[in-house]
Amino acid sequence: MKRSLVGFGDADAFYSSAEVVRRPWLAGVLIGALVIKQVAPYQASKVQSLREQLAYDDAQLEAIANRLKAAQTLQAQILKDTTISATDKLVALANQNSVITQALQQQNTISLDRFTVRQQLSLAQDVESGRIVSQASATRTAGANSRTGAAIGGLIGLIVGILAALLWDPLTGRRTETG
Repeated sequence: MKRSLVGFGDADAFYSSAEVVRRPWLAGVLIGALVIKQVAPYQASKVQSLREQLAYDDAQLEAIANRLKAAQTLQAQILKDTTISATDKLVALANQNSVITQALQQQNTISLDRFTVRQQLSLAQDVESGRIVSQASATRTAGANSRTGAAIGGLIGLIVGILAALLWDPLTGRRTETG
């Protein structure tokens, strides 16, 4: 009787297919244990990593929003200040415009990264994670039918024989003509 090693909890146990057939509930328990044991550690770490990436992106977006708000406030102050000459205002505003443009570009890049990470997180949680959709059950199956096997073998032999007879004559006829 062939036995296969099945990991279950902290201890490994041997169960034969006959034992699983006699105890149908055992198949569901074992399959569930295998799915959770083999897939869950990788998926859990992947989901955790993607959540950390989302948190980092959120923190970066918040920092960029604060920097953008400060640059816009400073730009408004420069425009309202009457003590600064026109050329100094122009230089200061050009500097602030550069800061604002860079912050907007970073914001767009991180938003796109955040979108990608959210898609990957959704994929990891909804598609890649192992879960039991239906309980496993052992069923008895009939063995191979020897009559059907013999009939299929005979049919294949007949087809090969006919093809060999049809192709043999032209091949041997060409050899005698050239000889």
